[in-house]
Amino acid sequence: MYAPRAAPQTVQTWDWHDLLVPDALLHELTPREGRTVKLFTEFGAPGKIGVNSAGLGVHFNILFHASDSASGGVPVHAVARRVLDEADTLDQAVEIASTARVSASTSLTVVTAGSAASLELSPAGLAVVPAAEDGWLLHTNHFLDAGLAAADTRAADSMTAERFAHLRAVRAAMPGLSPAGRARAFCGDAGADAVVCMRPDEDKPRHEQWGTLLTVGLDVAHCAIDYLAGAPTRPRRRGSRASDPAAPQKHPQELRNSGTRGPPGRPCRRPGGRCGRGSRRRC
Repeated sequence: MYAPRAAPQTVQTWDWHDLLVPDALLHELTPREGRTVKLFTEFGAPGKIGVNSAGLGVHFNILFHASDSASGGVPVHAVARRVLDEADTLDQAVEIASTARVSASTSLTVVTAGSAASLELSPAGLAVVPAAEDGWLLHTNHFLDAGLAAADTRAADSMTAERFAHLRAVRAAMPGLSPAGRARAFCGDAGADAVVCMRPDEDKPRHEQWGTLLTVGLDVAHCAIDYLAGAPTRPRRRGSRASDPAAPQKHPQELRNSGTRGPPGRPCRRPGGRCGRGSRRRC
């Protein structure tokens, strides 16, 4: 993520198990009068990655901490959803996150025009990791806060450190690019072989076959999500804004993750028909 004062530019890949999420949904909803939220999530989870009409966006990265347990707490996806529904500023997002007693860890990277920070939630407490002085804020799947990092329990074979190093190496080429160009630059010279482009290892059991299922960027100035179903290097096709009232409206199909619940809303529809693997769109 690059977050200069005027126009933040973001990109994230989302890795998960193909067999668990055969469908997907981008959802647009109105939690209250005058507020629009657009988000991506899985069925049964109230929120994940999204943006609201106040100009605030949320990216989402799973984390692992020694204090995680099955004792029960506020689901981290519910925290993400409440931030999107209620927060207008980074400070408000921090306040919301600080009130949640969670039993699992995650990072919510919150961005607005002029501010950005990763909110690292864990049962042991909340840490706020701000963007650097040059505007950059990078996050993968390990804690950046020194106190919480001391009890990080990510898997021994995790590639999070390598992915973080990759982001540091390619970031200089990313500012000022279109969403499509930003996604290509995200991979760098390695292209489809970049460490941020995960492909399932078919020699492993299905539940251990991780793949990059979504590439997504947030446009907080226009309350829009730019996305590609798959890794950043998949073939691209031009999309249109979901808010165009004159465009033909069709229900998206075949995105690779899904689901929302909560206040009345509607699928985030867009022109162009099927929204399958390899298509780049704007919602």
